[in-house]
Amino acid sequence: MRGWSGYRSCPGADHDDIKAMVQAPGTALRADGRALREKLERNPGLRALLRRHALFQHGQVARIAACNGRHRIDQRLGRWLLMAHDRADGDSFLMTHEVLST
Repeated sequence: MRGWSGYRSCPGADHDDIKAMVQAPGTALRADGRALREKLERNPGLRALLRRHALFQHGQVARIAACNGRHRIDQRLGRWLLMAHDRADGDSFLMTHEVLST
């Protein structure tokens, strides 16, 4: 997730306590919640797409939680590095020791 926290924009959600942090150089996008809600109300295709995305994210979070409970820290770090690589624009990406320790 690169700089977007949109749960508040989903129909029925009235608050959001999640903060997004961009950890790599690049572009971060932010959508105005009110404008997005209006678009979702008028566009069932967009609403369905966002719901599928939310379900995918929910499944990914559940798998990561299971991984964190079952695997050693070096294995969890390996998963996290592979996920960071998947989101990078190439085969190398900047990573500080501080970010790794978090």
